[in-house]
Amino acid sequence: MANICYRSYIKWNDSGEAERDGKVLVLTSPSKTFVDVRLKPGAQGIQGVFPISAVEWAFAGHSETWLVDDDGAKSALTGKGNEAEFQIETTSTAAATIHSRWHHTVDSHHVNASSVIDQGTLVPQPDGITSLESGTMIKPATGKLTAYEEAWVDLPIVPDGNGEVWTVVLQIDQTPSNDESGGGGESQTTSTATPPAHGVIVRIGNRCQGLLRIGDRITTEQWEKSEVVSTTANANASSIEKRDDDAWKRVLHIGDDFLPCAAAFDASHIAVGNTVRYGSMEWKFAEVVSSTQGCRS
Repeated sequence: MANICYRSYIKWNDSGEAERDGKVLVLTSPSKTFVDVRLKPGAQGIQGVFPISAVEWAFAGHSETWLVDDDGAKSALTGKGNEAEFQIETTSTAAATIHSRWHHTVDSHHVNASSVIDQGTLVPQPDGITSLESGTMIKPATGKLTAYEEAWVDLPIVPDGNGEVWTVVLQIDQTPSNDESGGGGESQTTSTATPPAHGVIVRIGNRCQGLLRIGDRITTEQWEKSEVVSTTANANASSIEKRDDDAWKRVLHIGDDFLPCAAAFDASHIAVGNTVRYGSMEWKFAEVVSSTQGCRS
């Protein structure tokens, strides 16, 4: 099930106060491919363009989930990442308690994204749209291992004008390569290293979010499709409503590289296996489905 959610708050146990000023949005496809972009509290941009310093953390990859024992059994998981160590222990009698792990393939903090360990326990709330996530991780402000709680709230998934809800995933995974050339009677070899490029774009309904890392450069974007409805009159003077299917607008841009988010809007080219090329960058359509509504799960 596709899902769009935002973080309502994060609360660190050493402070006790919920922080609500951050801008955190996660898009997850039915196959569990996700893009998670977190801006710093108070980050300011101009017409949707923000400086790279506005990024608190951005990462993408795929997730897995499993139920915690509903008979009161204890489930413990420990692990280490490049800069983070955490331990999660849960004891629950609620059958709905879920444990999730997010495998990073792109990460704004880590070149070796796959080494990052990211997991937590989520408990769906009675309102049907909120999940509470708890665990222990490094607190950015202190650098210390700290217990936390986050609240994630599902957002509605808006269909296209024709009633369809599309989920589209594009990915790029290019490893470094060396180009060698020689000429003349004397051997001349030059080597230019192409930095690795890893990126993910996820579109769900009327929202799209992408993240790209090329070497040390980070680029991220968010797009939204407005629910614009125009009214015209036919020969009988009755009104006809038409939705504007071209009302995509980029609402966030950070970084200097190109993200082909618009390719996810072009129904004529959306198909698994198709590619989008920009210069030496080749993105592939990895997932294309028509889905209904489905947080970070």
